[in-house]
Amino acid sequence: MTAARRMSPRVLVDLLDHVGDEIVAHWRGADIDALGGPVSWAGPEEHPVWLDAARDFTEYWTHHQQIRDALGLPGLAEHVGVVLDTFMRALPHTMRAVDAPAGTSLAFTVTGHGTWTCARTAERWALRDDAGAPDARVELDADSAWRLCTRGITPDEAAGRARTGGHPALVSAALSIVSIIR
Repeated sequence: MTAARRMSPRVLVDLLDHVGDEIVAHWRGADIDALGGPVSWAGPEEHPVWLDAARDFTEYWTHHQQIRDALGLPGLAEHVGVVLDTFMRALPHTMRAVDAPAGTSLAFTVTGHGTWTCARTAERWALRDDAGAPDARVELDADSAWRLCTRGITPDEAAGRARTGGHPALVSAALSIVSIIR
């Protein structure tokens, strides 16, 4: 940022245009089903390459949203479902410090976009399609959810906007979700 301050807006736009084409070419040539390296906010283990591609996309989307906010423009509705689905992949890593018996689960709902259930297995927390009745639940609107995941609002601000229920430690942990590199 410090070095780019001296660049004109035209130079920055040209650079972003060039880099964008290079990134598209990179992901088009990638085997997205292969295992790749870790995605820091999803955990230290190897993840499918598609998650890294999705993470890359969410970075662009989030910065676009932040620019729109700074300009006083309405937020993007386009692709928000894909972005939120990617962000929710951070739930198991977010819940990692919560000690709970196997079968414990938390349902995180983003109104109008779906519910992600994170359940404790014998070894770790994992996203599950059907984990039964959750032990805790969090529900947020899409605008609050993406801002929480990117630290645009604090967990306390999110708690004030959320509908929650069940085990407080699970709710508190879920509201500490971070789905960006920090």
